[in-house]
Amino acid sequence: MTMLETLELDLRSKLKSYVSKKTMIEEVIPDDLDALFEIVKAHPKEFDFVINNIRQNIVLFLEHKIGMR
Repeated sequence: MTMLETLELDLRSKLKSYVSKKTMIEEVIPDDLDALFEIVKAHPKEFDFVINNIRQNIVLFLEHKIGMR
């Protein structure tokens, strides 16, 4: 079972004790950056936009640091 499937199962179980969809989703998504990174690594196509955004931010940061911007 993948991490996303586990998250989905956790979310579905929380749906039974309905609070609000936003609250339930926030409770299921891990706060740990390593766990989030593992989810992104396991599903590169779904998170491609996030990876590209991170790459662009790193490029801008480095260009700023070395005086290219």
